[in-house]
Amino acid sequence: MKTRLLHALMASFFILWVPFARAGFPDQEVRIVVPYPPGGANDILARTLGQELSERWGVPVVVDNRSGAAGMIATEYVAQAQPDGHTLLLPNIALIQAPHLYQNVKVDPMEALRPVAGIATTSLLMVVRSDLDVHDAGEFVEHVRAHPDDAFYGTYGAGSSAHLYGHVFSEQNDLDLIHVAFRGEAPSVNELLAGQIPMVFMSGKGALPLIEDGQVRALGVTGEKRLPQLPEVRTFQEQGFERMNYQGWFGVFGPSGMPEPVVAEISDALMAAVAEPSVVERMGKLSLIMEGTPHDQFVDRVERDSQVWGGIIDDAGLTLD
Repeated sequence: MKTRLLHALMASFFILWVPFARAGFPDQEVRIVVPYPPGGANDILARTLGQELSERWGVPVVVDNRSGAAGMIATEYVAQAQPDGHTLLLPNIALIQAPHLYQNVKVDPMEALRPVAGIATTSLLMVVRSDLDVHDAGEFVEHVRAHPDDAFYGTYGAGSSAHLYGHVFSEQNDLDLIHVAFRGEAPSVNELLAGQIPMVFMSGKGALPLIEDGQVRALGVTGEKRLPQLPEVRTFQEQGFERMNYQGWFGVFGPSGMPEPVVAEISDALMAAVAEPSVVERMGKLSLIMEGTPHDQFVDRVERDSQVWGGIIDDAGLTLD
């Protein structure tokens, strides 16, 4: 009697436990959807991490580039996928900025997606030509006040993080800087070097070779930390510009409704992958800092940053079609 009861209890426990066991994930190909074309930072990051995850899980991990509509095509695709962890999204911080910028967003990522983990942080640089006699952000403020014709800055696109940082910097210093949006970073840099604009906000990856060649000078870096590749360039926060310390990031999301054990498994796997020295070295060449942010902490960060950037966008009065 006791033996039969024990067997029954064990069977009941097994039936209850199996659906929630991590051992069931993944049991098929895992797809990482990237909301940008091949060759960019998101794409390289996804392929690098995909290789690490495939080795850990023993299943193929493929990258699916679905660009367009400010990332919303990829977002909508993942939001409608089965919430079993086999379809994931790897965006950057633009994911949570888009709903505040665009009026006709079909999918609200804050409701349709579940944050899984943060995987890297990124920063932007304020850059001027090397022949401009300014050496930090404070000197640039004084230069613009003395030369109102230089009250311009360029970026790689309207509504981009670079645009928003420029708005914050302008407002904080009462400069009324005029934003000039280009179709990508390269055109903005070309105009900077041609002397058409005095300053641009740009990526570390794009700025580093220009700095090494002596063509441009970096005056400050956004975010919370200095870039390892440019340790001499102080953050804006170190220079007294407190509202420039908002940190950009790359993260992994899945459809809402993903089971907690699956989210935990993916988060743990990503934390291990971003700590691999080969990953750190490769992504460092793109000026990305591999900083794993576990699930619970990343959820808090996404919610906080959505409010922060939403407030900045509303304050700037920005709307894009």
